[in-house]
Amino acid sequence: MGQRGGNRGNDRKMRITGVLLLVLLSTVATEAAVAESRERVVVVEAETVALPCAVSSRDKVLLILWYKDSTAAVPIFSYDSRSEVPRSWISERVLGSRASAQFFPDSKIHYLQLEDVQKTDSGLYSCRVDYRRSPTQRAKINLTVIVPPGVPTVLQDDGTQVDHTLGPYNQGSLINITCQVVGGDPPPQLTWWQGEKLLDGDTESAGGGVYRNTLTVGPLTRDHLNNFYACQAFNTDLIAPLSKAVTLDVNLEPLTVELLGPDEALTSGVEYKVTCQSTGARPTAVLTWWLDGQQLFNHTSHTEEQGNVTVSTLRLVPSEDDGGKVLQCLAQSPSINHQPIQDTRTLQVYWESA
Repeated sequence: MGQRGGNRGNDRKMRITGVLLLVLLSTVATEAAVAESRERVVVVEAETVALPCAVSSRDKVLLILWYKDSTAAVPIFSYDSRSEVPRSWISERVLGSRASAQFFPDSKIHYLQLEDVQKTDSGLYSCRVDYRRSPTQRAKINLTVIVPPGVPTVLQDDGTQVDHTLGPYNQGSLINITCQVVGGDPPPQLTWWQGEKLLDGDTESAGGGVYRNTLTVGPLTRDHLNNFYACQAFNTDLIAPLSKAVTLDVNLEPLTVELLGPDEALTSGVEYKVTCQSTGARPTAVLTWWLDGQQLFNHTSHTEEQGNVTVSTLRLVPSEDDGGKVLQCLAQSPSINHQPIQDTRTLQVYWESA
């Protein structure tokens, strides 16, 4: 009986010892987690960033040291309060005059501030805090510096740069317009938009830090005239995308041509004014007059205020022989090689017998 009781006592002691060991291991793991923390900070080049180093202990802070990259043996900043007057030091060789540091004992936060951040400032920063009694604490901040791409430029098929207006291109053409940017880290994404509609999101690297997105448009119709296309370049959500917008100018064939006024019989030897009107051409259509295959030149033309309406007036003095001949008004674009459209009349000519 005594031996079994002794065994039970030993078992109880072992269980208590095991529980204490688990608690001790858990405490050590928790303290280790608190002793070193990691944080990621992302900033856009040329902006200002404050790298935080949280001081979690209530104990008096004696020394704060900042390092850049894990292999660095010499600190880039130090704050020393072991003397009556706290002192701070910054490595101008690494940070230049762009760095400053502040420690707020009440808030338990220390900041290393960098102005006009450069790509070379990217890296792993380490903060070490020594206390009077508490264990040393460490924090690591991974600083990523985003380099925005340059302002987009738009290129036409022939490689010329466009500021505002593409073209003019002829109706029926198939065109390629290219958005191009230089630089950007990480590599930017280029997208083509028409209003809120995404047209193309395929970005290609042309080498040398040049990125392009080529949009194919067409065959061009009247619906493409004055269309608005915008290229956006972005590589971070921290700033708005950079954008370049252009409009599309299209040369258009004439839509209609019409001989105006009543188709009445004419009297030989009398002068008549015959009017022809064409609409829809851009630039305005060229109107020509023909009588049985012979071109007539005794006419004047003008353009209406609407811009795409052309009116031509022919002074015609028919002869007896013109009866039955076909009068034609042809409308053709001055910029596009296309089949002219026409309107015709067969002349009825009366004459007085001698």
